[in-house]
Amino acid sequence: MPQRIGQFQVHHDERLAGVRARVASGDGGGVTAYEIVKHFWGDALSTHEVRFALVEVVAHLEYMRLRGEISREDREGVRRYAL
Repeated sequence: MPQRIGQFQVHHDERLAGVRARVASGDGGGVTAYEIVKHFWGDALSTHEVRFALVEVVAHLEYMRLRGEISREDREGVRRYAL
């Protein structure tokens, strides 16, 4: 069990770093969770899988926002995250 927990932690850290890098590479106007999902998985996911991926990405984004690493802005009905 401890080994599996370690594997989850490594996966979390890698995904968090990837999300952080994608937010950092934004054009200054911020990025959406959906744009990050498309960046990682392209069109390889079904509609159902996109929903799961969005939940994971939003969790990482909100984690970083609550730690003060990124900001969030809602503009014209679209939620964007930026450094």
